[in-house]
Amino acid sequence: MAGTNCSALVAREDRLIDRAAAILERRFLAVRGPKLDSAIAAKRFVAFKLSRYRREVFLAIWVNAQIRVVAIEEVSRGSLFQTTVHPRELVRSAIEKNAASTGQFRSGRRPCPAAPR
Repeated sequence: MAGTNCSALVAREDRLIDRAAAILERRFLAVRGPKLDSAIAAKRFVAFKLSRYRREVFLAIWVNAQIRVVAIEEVSRGSLFQTTVHPRELVRSAIEKNAASTGQFRSGRRPCPAAPR
């Protein structure tokens, strides 16, 4: 019984965290999108975005000429070992969003190789 209550609590907390992250994202992109003018700013933004995914995903972040985020798009989902991304889809999306530049990022971690014996 205790295990069931614990898993229900974890599931409820996960939903709450997802809602809070969506609110933060909406506020973050509210005006003109964040300006990713340094490697640290880009790293923090991407880490925040990728932290919400539990599966391997490939994200494209589209920016304008002032390096402000125009859009964030989940281009592909995959397994732990691979995700398929078609370059034509990236080009099509860039044209639709009138983006000046893009960054692509993937979530998920590769398993560590076995330690030598």
